[in-house]
Amino acid sequence: MAPAQRGPVCSPAVLCQRLAFCHCCPRRARRSSCRLWRLRRRLLCAAFTECHAAPHEIEITLAPEGPTGFMSSQANQAPKPAEVLYTNLFVGLPPERSYELLSEGILACCHNAERLLADAEILEQTDRLCTARFLLTTAREELAKPHILLDACRLDFDKHVSVLRALCGAFYNHIAKHAYIELKRFPSLGSMAEVVELWKIEVRRWWPTTAESGEPSMPHDTYFDRELPLYVDFDDYSRRWLTPENDSQRAYFTPILRETVVSRVRDLVRALHDAEVKGLFSVASLRVINEVFRKHYVGDDATAEVVERIHRQAATKIEQDVGISAASFLESTVVQWPLYHCVSQGY
Repeated sequence: MAPAQRGPVCSPAVLCQRLAFCHCCPRRARRSSCRLWRLRRRLLCAAFTECHAAPHEIEITLAPEGPTGFMSSQANQAPKPAEVLYTNLFVGLPPERSYELLSEGILACCHNAERLLADAEILEQTDRLCTARFLLTTAREELAKPHILLDACRLDFDKHVSVLRALCGAFYNHIAKHAYIELKRFPSLGSMAEVVELWKIEVRRWWPTTAESGEPSMPHDTYFDRELPLYVDFDDYSRRWLTPENDSQRAYFTPILRETVVSRVRDLVRALHDAEVKGLFSVASLRVINEVFRKHYVGDDATAEVVERIHRQAATKIEQDVGISAASFLESTVVQWPLYHCVSQGY
């Protein structure tokens, strides 16, 4: 690979003019020997800042390129968000700092879910059902994130590195977040074997059928929640274009036994809000959760009795150390089956 080259030195004002010209005329920019078209997005912000900060000049360094003049595939790879998140939350940090970051993240996700739900409700009331469903799904995913971060807090930060990395991946994965929310509907499962069985169902991406059945194969639920209400697509089964239509979403918002998808999401928001008000997402509470749970990896052999016993230990210690009653903890949404073992098996 060719070494980095020193480009021309020009004033910020001139650079802004050239970059703006490249933006308006991409054909000419591609012919330009200064290669500003490929650097426009990165340098325009820097040039703008420098123009307003000081009248001195900017020296441009051109990135190394391959023999064809294009950026190498390795240089064009962005860092993986999951690895970046894992590094920022856990690598080289004292536990106390990790608790602080986890607490901030949990609260931020809770508040953002509440905002998204409010927007979805407005769209539903104005009969914009396709976009309302998409926003409601996004709110559900934001509601899954606090539970993912709580699961991270239940682990030993030094011992369970691979599981923490998997959780950071789940933080960005639509299917994993969907599974987190769906499994919350089954709090009374008796064993980890039952939990894993349901998890595998919820993360299955494709449900094929035979030609004799006369029915189409089915994608994951996230396709109907996120993509179908938002994008135009071509349907292989009906051999026609599909466009988002509000009428097709009415059944989704229809109440069943006086419950709607909106009310279910609202209940999830309320449960997290109540836990926040009690102080269960504070640094002090997360510290206790970690101190108790990190001694017990909830894996294949775990039963509901084992998990309940660990939760009671955490409740007692939170009451002693933080001043939150054990009953408040045990009645909260924090008391759930840990799902990190499921996440470590894939999604």
